[in-house]
Amino acid sequence: MSEQRNPCAPAADLPSANAPPPRLWRGGLWGVAALILALFALAPQRTVPPHLWRPLPRLGGHIHLGTAHDLWLHDQMGQPTPLSTFQGRVVVLTLWASWCPPCQEELSALLKMADFLHQSAAPVELVLVSWDEDMDALQGFLATLRRPQAPNVHLLLDPGGARTRHLGTRLLPETYLIDKQGRFLAHFPGARPWDTSPYLNWLETMAHLP
Repeated sequence: MSEQRNPCAPAADLPSANAPPPRLWRGGLWGVAALILALFALAPQRTVPPHLWRPLPRLGGHIHLGTAHDLWLHDQMGQPTPLSTFQGRVVVLTLWASWCPPCQEELSALLKMADFLHQSAAPVELVLVSWDEDMDALQGFLATLRRPQAPNVHLLLDPGGARTRHLGTRLLPETYLIDKQGRFLAHFPGARPWDTSPYLNWLETMAHLP
């Protein structure tokens, strides 16, 4: 049986009550300053007005910060496609699989959402990332879809979630919102009614931010 680590520091490592206060090196000060600047650079309020974050809890989402430009996937023809391909447009990135019943139900709402945003000229791309490992099953499911695919809908492949699992996905489906600069902004776990007014209005507003 492996030894369990004690989270408390050993007594020998604790400073004496009479010990002088530790010196804060100049390099440490510069490091703290750099960290603060980095946090301000990533802060959502720098790119999104605060009032646009208020609907997130009602929409079932939460703030999720990160960079998406280095995430490469493949399309149905096997061509590598980086998410930076969509830079300059807002991306709704949905992780799903054809064998997942909630994913199947949500897909219809997502396609309606994409069609509405395309018709309204909102600069939004829907990127559907399939975790399917059985390509025949995936193609069979796609063949059952009767709705025409809008030009702002893109299917990318990530069998088993090998490249996108690091985002923290536990249960499919999950959706991430990426801004025009290629930065993750929000995360929506589970299926959502994307074709309803609260989601469409929020996405339209987000899409027209600089």
